[in-house]
Amino acid sequence: MSDDAKERFVKNVTGHLGSAKSAEIKARQLSVFAAVDQDLSDRIARAMGVPTVKPLQVKPASSAVRFKAACAHAPFAINDAKNVRAH
Repeated sequence: MSDDAKERFVKNVTGHLGSAKSAEIKARQLSVFAAVDQDLSDRIARAMGVPTVKPLQVKPASSAVRFKAACAHAPFAINDAKNVRAH
């Protein structure tokens, strides 16, 4: 990403995320950005005037696989259309 593109991204995100009322939401979203690009997250945080954050720590993909496997033993299959009721 070019420096110009990064600057536009920072301004765009700052404009939208900066209007969030919850400091927790701001910090959480910044941690998602930090997981991808710490410098970009730090630039957004500075532009919003909030503390920088560490990257979001996520569980390994194997956790999701175990969850998916556990769902397969449910009384009905999640993707089974005939078990879905219309509201």
